[in-house]
Amino acid sequence: MNRQDSAIYKVFMILYPLALYFLMDVLIVWAAEYLLSAFAVSQPGSFLAVNAQAIAAVVFLVITIPVFYRLYKKDYVDVSEWIYSKPGYFALLALIGVLASHGLSALVTLMGVDSLAGNYSEIEEAVFAASPVLVILQTVVLAPLSEELLFRGLLYNRLRRYLNGFWLPALISSAIFGIYHFNLAQGIFAFLFGLLLCAVYDKIRNLWACIALHVGGNLVSVIFSYIGFTYPEVWIFIIAMAVSLAAAWALYHFLIRPLRKII
Repeated sequence: MNRQDSAIYKVFMILYPLALYFLMDVLIVWAAEYLLSAFAVSQPGSFLAVNAQAIAAVVFLVITIPVFYRLYKKDYVDVSEWIYSKPGYFALLALIGVLASHGLSALVTLMGVDSLAGNYSEIEEAVFAASPVLVILQTVVLAPLSEELLFRGLLYNRLRRYLNGFWLPALISSAIFGIYHFNLAQGIFAFLFGLLLCAVYDKIRNLWACIALHVGGNLVSVIFSYIGFTYPEVWIFIIAMAVSLAAAWALYHFLIRPLRKII
């Protein structure tokens, strides 16, 4: 039997990118924060000292992107429908991300899971305490690139190849994507959002489409967090959630779902 057909080889190919990513996360962030904390002792209140956590996260993402891009390009070659080479379609994909993110965030909020088990509000407060430039660079620019390379470009793509079909690879990769966020509220949101990203990738097979959608989703979350927007009434909140999810589904249904599946 060919080595590449063995179950051990397939499991290894699924697990080692995850292990590498998480190991890099721990080591790079720890090293960056250690160096920045040493600097903060001599320069308390400086930009580097105040934004140490955000800077460490940015350093980690900047390093992981070229590493996982090389792994992805060795692993798979994008094949995309010609119409999706036009910038306007990527803007519409970002709009789907905006609508889906807003709707799913509202759904998770209505579920009340963060009050049961989680610390999302504390994590959000810590993230947005950093410089807005760093927050936007981290969450809107770098995180979508890094995470899509790993979770859709490598993980989902390999599961799709080994297991065939859509749902099992999408469920597994999205569940791992949710677990990676390390709190219940964000985990549920990331799981649901990950299913949408897998569906888009399965139809278009162009990772830039997922990145555009992911950027849109993160961007609306950042904007709402900074402006502190809240709905005046619960019923308006529920209507906004339903409209956002319906609009995201409609755009997906008419723009992406009809595309010929590329095997």
